Amino acid sequence: MTHSSRVLQLTLVLSVLIPAALAPAQQRIPNELITQAGAFNTAAEERIGQWVNPWTKQLIAGESPARIAEAREKLQEPTRQPGITAEFRRFYSQVVEKALMPALGGDSALVRQNALIVSAHLASGYGIQMFIKALNDAHPAVRYWAAKGAAMATADENLLPTQVQQKTLLDALSAAMEKESIGPVVEQMYLALSGLRLPDARDQLLRGLELRAGAYAKQGLNVQVRGELAAIRRIYKVLLVESVRDQAQPGQVRQLVKSAAKYLQVTQRAVGQGVDPSLQPIVMEMVELIEQVLNWGVKHFNAGAGNGPALMAPLRSGDTATFQLHVNDWVGVTDQPGLLTTSRLAIPQKELLLTQP
Repeated sequence: MTHSSRVLQLTLVLSVLIPAALAPAQQRIPNELITQAGAFNTAAEERIGQWVNPWTKQLIAGESPARIAEAREKLQEPTRQPGITAEFRRFYSQVVEKALMPALGGDSALVRQNALIVSAHLASGYGIQMFIKALNDAHPAVRYWAAKGAAMATADENLLPTQVQQKTLLDALSAAMEKESIGPVVEQMYLALSGLRLPDARDQLLRGLELRAGAYAKQGLNVQVRGELAAIRRIYKVLLVESVRDQAQPGQVRQLVKSAAKYLQVTQRAVGQGVDPSLQPIVMEMVELIEQVLNWGVKHFNAGAGNGPALMAPLRSGDTATFQLHVNDWVGVTDQPGLLTTSRLAIPQKELLLTQP
């Protein structure tokens, strides 16, 4: 574990400390506001502010981890009430995140991180500017919650940021990913990108996944591939739903299959060289997902097609020789195209094969 990863792990633990004792309760927001459907007036904003402002000030003051955690929990409390409406969540988020924005300019990484945790769990889309600002923070735990907040904000179709916000987030994530080196942060960035409902976002993500496969082919498989694995899984689920609705774009289906095939070859090389025990669960998870994606891709273009060569069964039984052969059956070898080329997917073989490192 790298020093940065240890710092991230320790800070994440500190950030979720439950305070031993709570300060005197502030005046709570009336239930009729929390369950209100419709516009909120100035009086409602003032009433919400009476709850938000004291706890926001306590969090930003950063007197102790326990006091920070107490304020964080109190700021999230109204969103956990039964009957909360989407209208209240959005309005409350605006009030809270406007009050919390100054926290990102403070010296305490723990304060910055907890401000982002609050915004992330509001998941309303109004915290996008906070997340974008914090993606370049010097502290990995702060960047983690910035990326996770963005991922949570793009995960719910009913609470998605606006198109303009999504485009701004797309640009910020793309720039931040080029220099991010912490695996858990990269994973959340991938999840955020894969949740954006912009044509450019998915195409860019798919191209990025393919390029990263080439990087793993050269440097070898490592735990950071969890980020790419999460992105493949997320895109696969979205395209699967779109396919049922007859809305999936053929080009994106082919691109996902092509990327999955390249990660399959990365695992093929890892298996051939002997997988490090710490990577074994990741390899198994990746192969299982890729087998699903490849079979689905073939059937997307030919509903009557059966499953292709098994991948998980031989790998699970330790028959690595058969696994290696079946990978070749899918992607082909030089001058001998595989199923992904000969089926109606018709992906050119030269686009499937990894460049030799």
